Amino acid sequence: MSKHTPGPWKFSGLSESGSDHFKVIGTKLGGKFKIARVPFIQIVDCDIYNQRERNEAEANAKLIAAAPELLEACKTL
Repeated sequence: MSKHTPGPWKFSGLSESGSDHFKVIGTKLGGKFKIARVPFIQIVDCDIYNQRERNEAEANAKLIAAAPELLEACKTL
């Protein structure tokens, strides 16, 4: 089985105010490093579409952050 970046991984939210992506970070030996960048599309004057894209990107980022725990749960089964 291939190795992955050791957990825990953490959903870090938006990169910065007005950002177009969410971040997932990991910790290794006390440091922080980027695991994933999950972008979403922003369309001018289309709030409903923007919110749907943002919600989906946030859910995907949270799922990515949970990957090490999900892997351990699968191994336990």
